[in-house]
Amino acid sequence: MKKTFTAPRIPGMDGGFDRTATRREIKASRLRTMRKVAEAVGVNEGHLSNVLCGSREPSADLIRRIAEALHVPVANLTSEQGADLADDMRVMGQLMAELPPALRANVITYARGLAEGAAASGDGGAEGMRERMENAMARRKEGRRRGAG
Repeated sequence: MKKTFTAPRIPGMDGGFDRTATRREIKASRLRTMRKVAEAVGVNEGHLSNVLCGSREPSADLIRRIAEALHVPVANLTSEQGADLADDMRVMGQLMAELPPALRANVITYARGLAEGAAASGDGGAEGMRERMENAMARRKEGRRRGAG
């Protein structure tokens, strides 16, 4: 049986969806109101509102339908950064699916620590991430040595 791993959803970055750009396109369109856009897309106004305010994540199909209703390319509703992040998350999901559960849990713990460290220090660069990963691995090894002794 093939292992599967569902990558966590990142608010506002599902398939590179850019809420701000989408709202801007709605205002510039001939439809101009949420009600009219929702009707053209085939969803209720509440659902569309939830997607645009960030409490719901859009499917790729919904993004495509919104673009069609607004008569704009899908690229107008997405951000390059978000698309890159979504691609990275898919690759990470595939790699994580191949790891044993215990190792997968370790990777997730390290990734969370790295993300928290990057947010706290404001350093999201590769060198800072590498240093934090090395420090986390060293602390983990030290903890194992202490536990074994």
